[in-house]
Amino acid sequence: RDYVKWRGVLFHRFLLALVDESEKIRTLADFLFSSFLKSEFFLIIITLAPSNHYINLQKLLMIMEAN
Repeated sequence: RDYVKWRGVLFHRFLLALVDESEKIRTLADFLFSSFLKSEFFLIIITLAPSNHYINLQKLLMIMEAN
């Protein structure tokens, strides 16, 4: 997990997977999120938010609350 750079397209695709129409994709993304990203999630958001305008923090918080 330390060598994956959660930036740009990869990070954006991961967020889309969390809200995908397919339950299987959402479940997989949630598993990945729960297993090794949750602890570092807000650090990633704080790091990326100023440089990436497409990240809407309110939507991300809604995703967090839904899980």
